[in-house]
Amino acid sequence: MPSRSCLEPSPTAPSITPAAEAFLLAGGTGRRLGGEDKRFLPFRGQPLYARQLEKLSSVFARTTLLCKEGEHGRFGLWNGAVVEEGTPGSALLNGLISGLEHCASPAGFFLGVDLPLLPVRALEFFRDLPAEEKIVVARTEGRIHFACALYPRSVLPVLLRHRDRSEYRMTALLAALPHRVLSEDELPFLREEPRALFNLNGPGDLETLSRLERRGSGG
Repeated sequence: MPSRSCLEPSPTAPSITPAAEAFLLAGGTGRRLGGEDKRFLPFRGQPLYARQLEKLSSVFARTTLLCKEGEHGRFGLWNGAVVEEGTPGSALLNGLISGLEHCASPAGFFLGVDLPLLPVRALEFFRDLPAEEKIVVARTEGRIHFACALYPRSVLPVLLRHRDRSEYRMTALLAALPHRVLSEDELPFLREEPRALFNLNGPGDLETLSRLERRGSGG
């Protein structure tokens, strides 16, 4: 995918789908990466956040960057919508709330900045899922990927209540809401890219990513 000096929403992305909007969760810095801010790690010639936004905007009719309050200016390659969030607590939960508060579609697709190998065909898969009044989230190797999921706007009141009570555990939140967990067998893009949901979470993951890149993994 060619890089651009300034990223803008794609004019060719479809406009009528149950989840026509996407949100990039970029409020966390990834302190466990040994001091590296994962959002700005160079990946295939671009900062990681820019590559994720480029993929999202090629698939969804509207893409919004979610970041911390006062950080908008750090994401200078993105010319699309930005929502800043200044509430203390869980960056993931705050990002979901901010996104859904600004979502005009029945549901929004939320992607973490730290899933560098997720291919465009995976985004298309989530975009084209039938509309459901429930969270739809992927699970691989026993791990639920809360930052690669569809969230309907209808869950917003429950998210707000959990935040008001400082209940940030996503497993507890999922248990309190209608949801569907997709197994590996239900994720067709894994057949072509088994490491599509590889997550940058710790220093060792940077080495793993480099090794996967040398092998020619997707994303």
